[in-house]
Amino acid sequence: MKRWVCLAGILFSLVLMLLPGGVSMTFAPGPGETVKCFYPFFSMMPLGYGNFFPAAIVLLSIACALLLIFAPKARLALLVCLVLSVLANVASWILFASFTAVGLGIFLAQAVIFSVLLLFGDRKNPRLG
Repeated sequence: MKRWVCLAGILFSLVLMLLPGGVSMTFAPGPGETVKCFYPFFSMMPLGYGNFFPAAIVLLSIACALLLIFAPKARLALLVCLVLSVLANVASWILFASFTAVGLGIFLAQAVIFSVLLLFGDRKNPRLG
């Protein structure tokens, strides 16, 4: 049961990544003038401007979903992927000032999944299910 709840949370965060307001980018077309543009996490625009964190978050989230589906006993790998995804989200906010409400929703969803796995995981039997 816990495995399916975690999978639903990961899929929810992947759906949030499809929304167009996921990553904020600030451009300066002229002196003293800035323009904010918003892109989904799946867009190549942030990657083209050097912000590789959204692409890493997408790949890590897909890896988490695949681990939950095909390797439910790989609890440690799942926890590592979730931690790296959450840290990549925070690093994107700090280094590129790309904070948005959608990004916060993704962060919170993955942090809750991590907490569920960490707090309610069976230490004797690492199986999620």
